[in-house]
Amino acid sequence: FLKEEIEAAGGVMIVAHPYRRSFREEEGPWVPSYDEQIEKAGQNQALNLAVAVEVVNGRGTARQNRFSADVAALRGMKAAAGSDSHRVDDIGACATEFSRPVGDMAALVTELRAGRFRPVTLRNGAEVPAGVEVVAGRQTSREMSQ
Repeated sequence: FLKEEIEAAGGVMIVAHPYRRSFREEEGPWVPSYDEQIEKAGQNQALNLAVAVEVVNGRGTARQNRFSADVAALRGMKAAAGSDSHRVDDIGACATEFSRPVGDMAALVTELRAGRFRPVTLRNGAEVPAGVEVVAGRQTSREMSQ
């Protein structure tokens, strides 16, 4: 139902910070293993509705973002980034870079559906999980079009 409503409205969904409420970093006999947590998070039905998973969250730790990247990899989904800004200092830690210009909402949705994007870190402090392909630093529009 939700996916049909979003598509009818011309939109798409991205799963934001899937580590929240799915990943327990503490250790103990009561905590499922990392692999078990990935497997369980990968079964989240919200992933069926989305075009991508946020794997670089500007406020997330490297372990939390690694968890998100592993969930995306398990499901074969594209990776996106978001600064998750709650304070001025959070703004601009990371973003999602598009391969083609995005000048309006229709172009944004088209590019997200086509999968022509990737996570980008814009400054130090964005915790990027090892093995996730990101671009460090902001590129100019000329560099992006080449």
